[in-house]
Amino acid sequence: MSDELDEIQAIFFEECAEGLATAEEGLSAMAAGEVSAEVIAGVFRAVHSIKGGSGAFGHAALAAFSHCFENVLDEVRATRIAPTPAVTKVMLAAFDILTDHVSAAQGTAPLPDDRASLAALAAVLAGEVASEGAATPEPDMPAVEASANEADEFGFTAVVATIDDLDDAADGGPADSAGPPAVLPAWNVRFRPSRAALANACEPMLVVREVEALGGVVTAVDS
Repeated sequence: MSDELDEIQAIFFEECAEGLATAEEGLSAMAAGEVSAEVIAGVFRAVHSIKGGSGAFGHAALAAFSHCFENVLDEVRATRIAPTPAVTKVMLAAFDILTDHVSAAQGTAPLPDDRASLAALAAVLAGEVASEGAATPEPDMPAVEASANEADEFGFTAVVATIDDLDDAADGGPADSAGPPAVLPAWNVRFRPSRAALANACEPMLVVREVEALGGVVTAVDS
């Protein structure tokens, strides 16, 4: 690695330290009962930033773990998963593993065994962790063909995302719409994430959800 890249990566690790401090503060507040949208969003942004930088610098293990952690935080941020004490406990444990992953990426510690934490995060996403007051669980994900489950050379495994909650319709409009919208949309956006973006830990569903939050409607998806 060149001196210039070394300097850039050093800045990334400084940002990691700041992000970890922010995440720790937010998760501690959540454990104490402070579960405001601002606190949750702060933790999400911290983990999201670590994930993006780790993918850019080729720290695959850190990128993969922070990606899974981010998925849970995104569901909590969107209020699809309630930040109950049980869910927060899983995230606090995940934070410890994330910290160890950052140390490993810096070369100051060995890679942590993150299997138990990944399983716990997956259980939260699957609704298997107590989440009183949470929204109705999403329908089960459709089965993915065996070929899609094979990890590529980057160590990433393709998955099929369900978009049932987006109310898309084959005819190009909302499935439950009672009639044409009062105002026609100003833009027709086609979004296709590149392989390079996915290799750098890009999460396409975050883009889709942001478009929805701005009033957009997903009319077609080629999964």
